[in-house]
Amino acid sequence: MLKKPFFSIVIPTLNEEKCLPLLFSDLAKQTYENFEVIHVDGNSEDKTIEESKKWKKRIYLKIEKTKIRNVSHQRNLGGKKTRGEWIIFMDADNRLPKYFLQGIKYRLDRKSETDIFTTWLKVEKQTPKYQSMERAINLGQEIMKNLGKEVALGAMIGVKKSIFEKIKFDETQKVVEDSLFVKEVTNAGFIYSLFRDPKYFYSMR
Repeated sequence: MLKKPFFSIVIPTLNEEKCLPLLFSDLAKQTYENFEVIHVDGNSEDKTIEESKKWKKRIYLKIEKTKIRNVSHQRNLGGKKTRGEWIIFMDADNRLPKYFLQGIKYRLDRKSETDIFTTWLKVEKQTPKYQSMERAINLGQEIMKNLGKEVALGAMIGVKKSIFEKIKFDETQKVVEDSLFVKEVTNAGFIYSLFRDPKYFYSMR
C-alpha cells in the first residue's frame, strides 16, 4: 500500500473507455511517483471500468462507482476518498507530459502560500484555429486573476485537502461549477495561483 501520498488525483468519468487509458499511461510515466489516483465512474455504459482495472498494477488506483451522473458529485465523492496533502481534479481526456507532477511539486515548493491552483494549458491540435483558442483561454485566466475574479477549468484544479474538507463543489450547478468552486475558496480568504508551467494538454473535442 502506498504510504502517505503527496498528490491525490481525482478523475470523474462517463463513457471514457478510449481516453482514460491514455491519461493513465501518462500517469504511469510520471517522474514524480508519490501520488494516488481515485477514478470515480458515473455508471458508464461502455468499458470504462474494465479499462480502468487494467491499470491497477501500474499506478496506485482506487475505483469508485456511482449511479449519479453529476461531475460535481463525482468530484466530491472522489475527494472524500483521498489521502494526499493535495487533491488534483482533472478530466479523463487530459494528457500530461511526464514531468507534469514533478513540475507542480516544484511550483508549490517555490510558492508555498498557494492554497488552490490551476495551470496554463496546451491544445493537442496545433492548428492556427486551436492555437488561437489556447492563447485566448490562457490569457483569459490571467486577465480574470488580475481582476480578482479567479477562474479555472474543471480539467485542472488543485486544492489542499484541508480546504476541500470545508468547501465542496456545488452539486446543484450544471455549468461553471469549477469556477464557482474556485470563487468560493478564494472568497474564504485562500490563495489562488495560476502556474504558466507545467502545462497539460487539453482536449478540444
